Amino acid sequence: MTLKVGISGLQEAQRDNLRDQAAVKPSGALGRAVQMVTLDASRYQVTITHVLTGALRAAERVEQDAPARWQIYIDPQARNPRSNALVSQYAEAENARGGSHAYADNTFNMADVFVGRAVSYFLSELP
Repeated sequence: MTLKVGISGLQEAQRDNLRDQAAVKPSGALGRAVQMVTLDASRYQVTITHVLTGALRAAERVEQDAPARWQIYIDPQARNPRSNALVSQYAEAENARGGSHAYADNTFNMADVFVGRAVSYFLSELP
C-alpha cells in the first residue's frame, strides 16, 4: 500500500502571512492606522476649540516622532497676538473650564470613534 500526501495552498498561505507581517510593521497599515487616529483627533479638536483670537487653534501641532508614533501638542513658542501671552500657558486653563471649553478632554472622549475607523481600515488591509 502506497500513501500519497500532498499539501495544497501552501504558497497562498505564505503569501497571506507575508502580507500580514507587512501590515503590522510600523511602516505598514498599522502605522497608517495610527496616523489616521492622530489626524482625525487633530481635525476634531481644532473644530471644537473655542476661538477668541484663534491663537489656540493655530498653536496646535501634529508631529510624527517615528513610524507609528504621532503626537498632538500645543506649540510652546506660540503667542496670543493680543496679549502676547504664551498659548501653552492658558491652553490648559481653557480645557480645565470644562464643558464645551474642554477641547482636549472632549477630543479624548471621542477616541473610540477615531480608533474604530482606524481599526476598520487596518482590518481591510489584511487578507
